[in-house]
Amino acid sequence: MQPDRWFGVASAEGTDAGARAAADALRRDDAKLLIVFCSQSQDLPGLLRQIRAQAGDVPLIGRTTAGEITAAGPSDGCVVVTALGGVAEPARADQVAAMASGAPIAGFYGYGEIARTRGVRGFHNQTLVVLSIA
Repeated sequence: MQPDRWFGVASAEGTDAGARAAADALRRDDAKLLIVFCSQSQDLPGLLRQIRAQAGDVPLIGRTTAGEITAAGPSDGCVVVTALGGVAEPARADQVAAMASGAPIAGFYGYGEIARTRGVRGFHNQTLVVLSIA
C-alpha cells in the first residue's frame, strides 16, 4: 500500500493574502510543512499571524522575494503558500533526524513522481525528499 501524500499550493494578494493562500493550500488537516514566499512589501508579522491562524503550529519556512511565481505566472506583491502533507514515514524520518544533529527536518517519501515507463509494471521511481534547516 502506498503512503497517502498530498501537495497544495495557492497564492493571493491583498490585506488578507496570508489567510487566503494558506486556507487554499491546506487541502487537508494533516500538513507536515508549509513553504511561504512573499513580497518584501508584505507586513511580515501580520502575514505570519494570518498563516498561523489557518495552519496552527505546522512547521513553516519561508523567504521574502523580489517577485513571486504563481500558477498564473510571475507576480509582484503577493503571497505563495505551499503545503506538504500526509502520512509520515517514521522509520526513515527517525534515521534522517538522527543524522541531522538536532537541526529541524521535514520530509516525505513519494512513489512514482515520474510517469510509468513503457513495458514496466508499477511505479519505477521512489524518492525520499528531506529538508533540513541548520
